[in-house]
Amino acid sequence: MLIPMYHPRHSLLFFLQIPLTALFASLQANNAANTAPSEPLRDSLDKIRWRAQSGDAYYQGYLGICHRTGYKEAELSKTKARHWSQLSAKQMHPLGLANMGAVCLWESQKLSGNKEAHRRKVIEARQYYEDAYLNGLYRLAEDKGDPLAADLLGDYYHISSTPSPAEMEKCYRAAIAKGYPRSMAALGVYQVGGYNSIEKNTGEAIFHFENAAKQGLPVGLFNLAIAYMDGDGLKRDLSKARSLMKQAADKGFDGAAMRLKKLDEILQKQGRTVLGSTISQPITAKPKIAPSRLDPEAERCLLLARSGNAEAQRRIGLMYWVGKGVPKNLGEAKHWLSEAANQGDKIAQQRLALLKKLY
Repeated sequence: MLIPMYHPRHSLLFFLQIPLTALFASLQANNAANTAPSEPLRDSLDKIRWRAQSGDAYYQGYLGICHRTGYKEAELSKTKARHWSQLSAKQMHPLGLANMGAVCLWESQKLSGNKEAHRRKVIEARQYYEDAYLNGLYRLAEDKGDPLAADLLGDYYHISSTPSPAEMEKCYRAAIAKGYPRSMAALGVYQVGGYNSIEKNTGEAIFHFENAAKQGLPVGLFNLAIAYMDGDGLKRDLSKARSLMKQAADKGFDGAAMRLKKLDEILQKQGRTVLGSTISQPITAKPKIAPSRLDPEAERCLLLARSGNAEAQRRIGLMYWVGKGVPKNLGEAKHWLSEAANQGDKIAQQRLALLKKLY
């Protein structure tokens, strides 16, 4: 069971707080959640695109997901992800509605320097996820066993105003059992540092990253590259990291091109070719701070920072600057503030300039 017998959103109080238009739309959804293929992951991108173009709400949402995640080797494109998801959402299909929420979260990452705009975008995302839930996202995930819906339902439990990490993990694992790589990458990120009820399990996280990368999922390639860069759960190997990061960058994954440039600089300084075929100097592994020396808030922040979240990168950078929750380390502070600044975070840019001026 992905959904417990009782959930706060099933309560009368919750439904009294929902606008009547949303409830009416939910009742008029024509059982959209009941129209889904039995094995959607077997469909080719050509079939998904053809069905979407023919007006099928499920496949319009599916195509939007492909363009948001790069699944099935689809082009990563916010514009295309939003276009197809909106078409599905207009038919009140839960896949389209939930993926619109995911697209809004994707768009919010570029607004981390503007707190109010970022807050509004997150609220918009949460509303889309709530609408998807009302229109049968949980039925599509539970009754139909749809892995795309289960993955988005996992996101819903994370973005909800009352998050449930345990339910989120159940949903991701249900999608993983069907072979869906995006859930593999998502669960793996939380397992790297541990997140509330999700236990830290670097070995399983690497297993998920590897399987997601084998399917060519950009975020899987990116996260596996980071693991090789940091030597987290794997022997540090900058050549493998570089190869994986280049694949992620070629697919247009956010932050991959910047990481690839840094990897090339490191390899060149170490006297290695860009392809990593020769080594004239031994690699000196970057000292790692034991997880036990970080408080829970810092661990969560570092986890999000590694996944490319600019706000988290700024926050962990400031933590390292003052030694809050982590050992004071100006090198790490400069690194993470630079990462956030390169993504356009204006506060990070200001703090980085000050840090460089002072030290």
